[in-house]
Amino acid sequence: MEWGSASKLMDDRPAVLITSRTALKVSQPFINNININETVIIENSHREYVESIQIKRQDIAIAYLVGAGQVNDIGRYLSYKWQLPVISIPTAITADAFLVDCTGLRENRGVTYQPSKRANKIVLDWELLKKAPWNINVSGCGDVLSIFTGLWDWQHFDEFYDVAVATEAKGILDALISQKNSIVRPSQKALEMLVNCLAMEVQLCYLYGNSRPEEGGEHFFAYCIENKIGHCLHGEIVGFGILLTGFLQNQDITQIKNFMDTISMSYLPSNINEKVVIDTLRELPQYVREQNLRSSIYNNFNYDQSKEKIKSFFKLINL
Repeated sequence: MEWGSASKLMDDRPAVLITSRTALKVSQPFINNININETVIIENSHREYVESIQIKRQDIAIAYLVGAGQVNDIGRYLSYKWQLPVISIPTAITADAFLVDCTGLRENRGVTYQPSKRANKIVLDWELLKKAPWNINVSGCGDVLSIFTGLWDWQHFDEFYDVAVATEAKGILDALISQKNSIVRPSQKALEMLVNCLAMEVQLCYLYGNSRPEEGGEHFFAYCIENKIGHCLHGEIVGFGILLTGFLQNQDITQIKNFMDTISMSYLPSNINEKVVIDTLRELPQYVREQNLRSSIYNNFNYDQSKEKIKSFFKLINL
């Protein structure tokens, strides 16, 4: 992983560009020195759609992933299938997807994680990244802030709770929160801090063997509600899930909410409302069992017993 100019990449190898329509428009001036022979536009992460994507040319030698979370997630999976080396050029830091070696595919109302290709090289170009609105870039904080609720679920509902790993995870969370005032304004330094925390979170999960230290009810809520409202910016819907889940865990969410508000991290997707949240909460106990998700506060959640608490949460976040 390196910070530098994507436009200085010179590559004569026949390449497939995996991107999105939005990312392609923004990134075009940065990728003129890459020998792009084929372009794949990612539309969604549904397994049936992803498995249908094929490359036409047989001489493709490398994949360039130019985009945000979904492009990197699906692009790494396709590169794994096609046995291609990968260079990732993120256009926004919306999640840890450009750092990992697995891909979440949507199928049967859930998310199935599949092995995929870890990027051989990641080029972070501030001149490209700063073209994305700041609230989109800082939405990448969601995959670190989720440690807040993920650890609580792990400690309270899993007999295999690892104190040492949890302590390391809490340290990464605290490190990010401590940089709040440095992440307020757009800058390369601010994104470097965020990327470093994401990299530490990903590495810790690798060492532990899975994502338990940073994934709990907040992610499960996000997976479930996406069936009702469609694809959202990952960090945005996970951010909402962190605040809601933390509140229902009886944790003090003041510090987390203040952090999000201070750095302008959005946690209210435009298509979310009280009704869809309530419908999701009612469904969650069945959903987490049906999807065989790890234990969390939602396994035995009773909406009727928490109605008043949820009303007060809606007031708190002005939903």
